[in-house]
Amino acid sequence: MNREEIKQVIPHREPMLLVDEAEVADGIATARYTIRENEFFTQGHFPGNPIVPGVILCEMMAQGSALLLKDDLDGKLALYAGLNDVRFKRQVHPGDTVVTRSTITGKKGPLVVVDAEATVDGLMCCKGRLSFMLTKRPTPTLPTEGRNK
Repeated sequence: MNREEIKQVIPHREPMLLVDEAEVADGIATARYTIRENEFFTQGHFPGNPIVPGVILCEMMAQGSALLLKDDLDGKLALYAGLNDVRFKRQVHPGDTVVTRSTITGKKGPLVVVDAEATVDGLMCCKGRLSFMLTKRPTPTLPTEGRNK
């Protein structure tokens, strides 16, 4: 899948779309994202030594994992329900290509549990168990000037 095909499955858009390409085969989602020099999340984290924040690595794993749910997402969103046993093993920097791999380990009603990992050059950077709740996708609304709150 390329970025345009990925956008047909998940609702993320730039600058929060953190998957460049992906494939789903045999129950495994493999996604790739190359960290660019000007990412919003590395600009102040940290000046002179840009490091991808751990929460962004989790988001990369989540977006890759959501591709496993393609058939379940018609009219629905996969929202985080939990992050468990998350471990960070290595720093990730601009220029690195993060590869995430995800597999579904459980489903009960609208709850889906996924084991995911993120690597760079085959070395583990992050891993964890992610839980998602499939919820009804709201109808998008546009901001209105002078809207009463």
